[in-house]
Amino acid sequence: MQVGQMYLPLHSAVAFFGGIYLVERPHLLPGFFFLGIAWMMIANMNIRTHHPDPWNRSLTFTYFFSVLFTGEPPISYTKIDKYEGHEEKVRYELNWKNRIETDLDAANRAWELQEEMNKVGNEELHTAEEKVEHDPVAIAMNSLASRLFPMQKRLRG
Repeated sequence: MQVGQMYLPLHSAVAFFGGIYLVERPHLLPGFFFLGIAWMMIANMNIRTHHPDPWNRSLTFTYFFSVLFTGEPPISYTKIDKYEGHEEKVRYELNWKNRIETDLDAANRAWELQEEMNKVGNEELHTAEEKVEHDPVAIAMNSLASRLFPMQKRLRG
């Protein structure tokens, strides 16, 4: 939602506060589920009705609401001038194409990095091992045994 020069994240704010309300009242989950589906459909319709190209716009929610209650579509015609919204449409399509390309490049780069990580993770590393005692009890026992062994031999006879 645009207020002056600023865009407010209205849908995000409503979803956040709705989520807080739902966490406190989980018995409302089925109603919130179907409300969420309707909300997403209306939000997508709103995006389509504000498309810069007049030929790509869809009918509004109020149009369908009027047909639902009266049974007849409201009589309203809009005249589309020659090249109306053409520059905005070209910019919109170019921005959309650039966004798709950058998202695809980022996904491909993430996939390549994951493949590289999998390859490094699957390599078996072989190194020469040298057994080093780090256990202080074992070290003390070995040194004690080496001192007591000559005495044990003398006592045995």
